Amino acid sequence: AASYLNIAEYVRNAAIGRDAPDAAFALLESRMGVMGPDILYDIAFGASGAQYPQAAARAQRSLQKGDVKKLASPGLVVTLELRAANGCEAKRALFPRAKDAGDSRTLGVLKSYLSTKGCGFANARDCWPCMRREGVLTKTIQGLEERLH
Repeated sequence: AASYLNIAEYVRNAAIGRDAPDAAFALLESRMGVMGPDILYDIAFGASGAQYPQAAARAQRSLQKGDVKKLASPGLVVTLELRAANGCEAKRALFPRAKDAGDSRTLGVLKSYLSTKGCGFANARDCWPCMRREGVLTKTIQGLEERLH
């Protein structure tokens, strides 16, 4: 297992580097099982890609591919769908799946919706008011936290 993690780290490093990104992305997209999309997500939205915007953008495109999504865990799939959903109601409709299948990445996305400011004039308006009806956002976060712990 440790050697597999070392290989995964080498592939991730190659994906964000200059030596062999094409080969690394090919491996991540098709040959590394569920770990491939996990690494792509980290490059796209996490610490691995934070300093590598070109690699992050490429990883985001990779995660949109159907063949890559088929390899992803249910938790990653719902996380990606939450990120991609347009509008408050579309995101809210994913909350039951997020609660039942989400993972720590899903939790991070859900918690980003807790802020009641950030939209409209002077960013003073709530971007996600529909998520607060019936306390659904809070209940979803609490349910997911309980399931994960």
